[in-house]
Amino acid sequence: MLHPTAGALASGVAFSLALVTMYVRTGPESTGSPWFVRGSANADAILQGEWWRTVTALTLHADAGHVAGNAVLGGLLLTLLARSVGPGLASVLMLLSGATGTFGAAELIRHDFVSIGASTAVFGVLGVLAALPRRSRRVWMPVLGGLALLALLGTSKRADVAVHL
Repeated sequence: MLHPTAGALASGVAFSLALVTMYVRTGPESTGSPWFVRGSANADAILQGEWWRTVTALTLHADAGHVAGNAVLGGLLLTLLARSVGPGLASVLMLLSGATGTFGAAELIRHDFVSIGASTAVFGVLGVLAALPRRSRRVWMPVLGGLALLALLGTSKRADVAVHL
């Protein structure tokens, strides 16, 4: 079932604007910034009970290119997911997949792991889209497409591949 396009588009635009607005407020990555000191996904801190970092890290970005990429791709993918499952559920799935991915990477890596950026949530939405049931005989195509996008966009030099996966 497809949901109205306006609500789906509004959720994608709202996500993109929220990321850019937060970046304007926090600025680029800086070691002295209280936003980054208290909000980045520091694996040790997360595993010692600072669970909120799994969410706050999604709002912080290294530079303008980082936030722009996440805002554009995330807004597009969230819009596509919202057309399939509705804007509310799509937004919740995006947040949960981002936080769960960050926590999972902290749990698995457990050493000097510090990350920032909404790409974890963006790739979470990509994974949900790839896993949605299809009426086609080629059900494996979205999964292969999702893996191809992960390889293309989620494995750059500074990317946290474990979190993206």
